[in-house]
Amino acid sequence: MTLTLNDTSAPGPANLAPAKDARAGAASLLGSFVIAARQRGVHLSVAQLIRDHQLASGEVSVERLLRIAAASGLRAKATRLQ
Repeated sequence: MTLTLNDTSAPGPANLAPAKDARAGAASLLGSFVIAARQRGVHLSVAQLIRDHQLASGEVSVERLLRIAAASGLRAKATRLQ
């Protein structure tokens, strides 16, 4: 699984910092991860991930999501589209 950031504002490696609007970014990032995981036969929910990984309601960065993916038995990497 590849997490792709569609941010062309700054060249270089993927930005692993939390989004400026953490709640919107967290919901979007976790929701996208759940959809991608289901496509690979791993059934997760956003609520389950928040509970299992003790996430505050918008507390997720790409780096943390990579660790969550590994804990869920998935391989993931972050890339940036340019």
